[in-house]
Amino acid sequence: MYQQSEHLPKRQPVPQDIQAQERAIFEKLSEQSRQQSKYFQSKAENLGKIVNELKLNLKYLVFDLEASRRENKELKERYHDDQNESF
Repeated sequence: MYQQSEHLPKRQPVPQDIQAQERAIFEKLSEQSRQQSKYFQSKAENLGKIVNELKLNLKYLVFDLEASRRENKELKERYHDDQNESF
């Protein structure tokens, strides 16, 4: 078993008032850490929702762009057909 060296001082017990002070400090830091964790977790969830909404909006924009291109192509064809018929 481990035996303490003669050269090392013996560990003194920590006074109760210091233990209470340190406990209060650590409890406060622990509570701050929990609050920050909840804050960042909610922000991450909100960010995820925003990203999903952005992806959906982007899909609608791409769909709308493709539909606009098809419509534009059809209108151009009609215009050219009308131009050819009038001559």
